[in-house]
Amino acid sequence: MGNSATISAPEHSLADAVTAWFPENKQSDVSQIWHAFEHEEHANTFSAFLDRLSDTVSARNTSGFREQVAAWLEKLSASAELRQQSFAVAADATESCEDRVALTWNNLRKTLLVHQASEGLFDNDTGALLSLGREMFRLE
Repeated sequence: MGNSATISAPEHSLADAVTAWFPENKQSDVSQIWHAFEHEEHANTFSAFLDRLSDTVSARNTSGFREQVAAWLEKLSASAELRQQSFAVAADATESCEDRVALTWNNLRKTLLVHQASEGLFDNDTGALLSLGREMFRLE
């Protein structure tokens, strides 16, 4: 299961931890956006979570994983409500073992899906809503 220490101080600032997930040509813009969120509640814990997530097997070996995380981070930067919910979920990731980090990543993906449904993204698309239900089931 790996190291069972707790997530403590992040290795990087929030902006640096986020920009590391993006291609070099986007990093300057992303950094500027995320600097504004450095003092939000649980920002340090979220930064530490991103540091740990970048060190998982999925981040190192899964094709498209980095792009998936970057797309999710873009959604967080555009929604204060989703960002607050996600920061709070990451704060629950008190263990740094890879299994706990992976579980927290799944919980954060579920938070995004619930947020999208509550924003009405699936109101007129029952096929997409059914697909959402299946994805939620897989994540559970």
